[in-house]
Amino acid sequence: GIQFKTDNPKREFLDMLRAHIPAAQATRYHIRDPRFDSLQTMQGEPFSYMPQVAFLEVTQDDGTAQYFSILHNNSYTNNTQMFREAERRVPQEDYLTVVRGFIGSYPNVFFQVSDAHLAGFLKAIELMRNEADYTRLVTNYGIRRTDERFWPLSDRLYAQYIETFPREAGLFDLNRYENR
Repeated sequence: GIQFKTDNPKREFLDMLRAHIPAAQATRYHIRDPRFDSLQTMQGEPFSYMPQVAFLEVTQDDGTAQYFSILHNNSYTNNTQMFREAERRVPQEDYLTVVRGFIGSYPNVFFQVSDAHLAGFLKAIELMRNEADYTRLVTNYGIRRTDERFWPLSDRLYAQYIETFPREAGLFDLNRYENR
């Protein structure tokens, strides 16, 4: 019984639902930060080099920081099978989601970037084409487990998580943390 007015009825229908269910919008995950627009609108095989979950600390000149999660969304032809995943992968459709705060309990890498270098960090992700480019990204902006800044940063991220989302915050499991 709905009379659609556009050529995209699915989008139109979802917009109608969104208007009726404001609490389901999870607005805290809407980034609304134009600095990340390019990552939010791109897709492709280069993103397949990114880890599943990365936490990003963007430090300001005044000593404050902002925290973000960068999530790698893997694309598949279908997800109805548990095995032979590689046969169903479509890496050219992979994309990233950037949200304020923390999503995920198993971070694979921490990135620490000053606000002045954020544009270069984002450009390095956009231009990534192979494993060597990803290694260079981690070398320039990542914090390896062997880095003396690793534990202080991990503690800072955890403290921020507890302060920001005390009801859902839990320990980060660093078992899947990369050290390349």
